[in-house]
Amino acid sequence: MLNLKDQAEGLRTLLGNRGNKSFIVLSALNPIDRNAILLNISAAIIHGGESVNLIDANRNSDGISSILKNKPANSPAKTNNYLSLITPSIKSNVNRIGVTKVFKTAEAPENQLRPLNEILSLIEENTEQCTISFIDIDINDEITEHLEEITGGQVIVLVNNQENSIKKAYTLLKKLSKKISELKVYIVVNGSDKEESQLIQRNIAITASNYLSISIASLGNIIHDEDLAKASKIGKSVFETSPESQSVDVFKEIASNILKEPTITRKSQVSLSENYHPIEVQ
Repeated sequence: MLNLKDQAEGLRTLLGNRGNKSFIVLSALNPIDRNAILLNISAAIIHGGESVNLIDANRNSDGISSILKNKPANSPAKTNNYLSLITPSIKSNVNRIGVTKVFKTAEAPENQLRPLNEILSLIEENTEQCTISFIDIDINDEITEHLEEITGGQVIVLVNNQENSIKKAYTLLKKLSKKISELKVYIVVNGSDKEESQLIQRNIAITASNYLSISIASLGNIIHDEDLAKASKIGKSVFETSPESQSVDVFKEIASNILKEPTITRKSQVSLSENYHPIEVQ
């Protein structure tokens, strides 16, 4: 039987006391591919004994919380759902991914009425509860420029080898650099081998360094894999459907690179809301 507690302690001994880390996610992929990548990276992290929260700070309906297909689209904000990936009967947070939707549906008037400090408090409250938090945002939303306080400017960019995706990734970085002064950027290239992904990462890095004064590091690449494609098609992680797949090792490597990154001190703290209601997703 897998002993997650011993595994987590061993990983912490190896990597040191990292503290909580939060990353803004900029995706130059379609929502389905973005969700699949974040789901599998998260699965790799929790299989290593750590915890993850996927925070949907998009006001539309296709944000990262759409990964919970069986949940109603207009479920209340301020609700933390859990996505169980190992054994549904195990109730420990160690083997679950938190999924938090900050806003209701895009049409809901509450989205325009909620105070900014309340929104930021909710996001920070949820980032404090897990080892790693991935914050899915709309780059044009006013909340984006305030996330430096919560994330320390750490950003993960998801991109593939298509020209329009590469251009979009750079455009997103350019917009974000105008909102957050100090960015620490990491890239994950989807659907490419190591050599091609390194070329894509290098080209984006050179352009970002020359024109935006941003340094970029690679977290790794995601290979073409039929097992991964099949798992993504049914909304599951490859860890569940094909644990012996080569993609499992790929996502473990990316997760390890994320966990090894040092914790960046947050600029400031926003006051936290005390309203937190966990709901188990079956």
